[in-house]
Amino acid sequence: MHAHAHSLWGAADPRIVYRPHNQLYYLAWDNCTQNCYPTRSTLLSTTTNPFNASAWTCHGPILPGVYTGGASLLFRDDGNGNGGGGGDANNTTTMVHLAFVSDSDTAGTLQLAQSADGIHCCLLYTSDAADDLLCV
Repeated sequence: MHAHAHSLWGAADPRIVYRPHNQLYYLAWDNCTQNCYPTRSTLLSTTTNPFNASAWTCHGPILPGVYTGGASLLFRDDGNGNGGGGGDANNTTTMVHLAFVSDSDTAGTLQLAQSADGIHCCLLYTSDAADDLLCV
């Protein structure tokens, strides 16, 4: 994997998922192997070949500016190879994909983010927040 400014302290807690819709592997991983407050974040990388280290692209933090510690990704493709359940020609505009992200600061908060493309996430809900639907 190419060095990224966010990954100088190593990698921890890798979680990988394959998405048949676009034939990409998505890897959520943390940029720190120990307590690195306030700079720890969960990063997202993608590739078509997980066995080729130079094929990985690091897209940066799943939730930029948020101190996180681990994420699981849920892609909600329609099962027919389409990325969504209607909308534009690529069927990607109405299906929302989700990222369940841990708060590394307290480990008592679960953050839910949504993404239309599987790469760019927007914080939707924080389990200890008074307001839901933070990205509208």
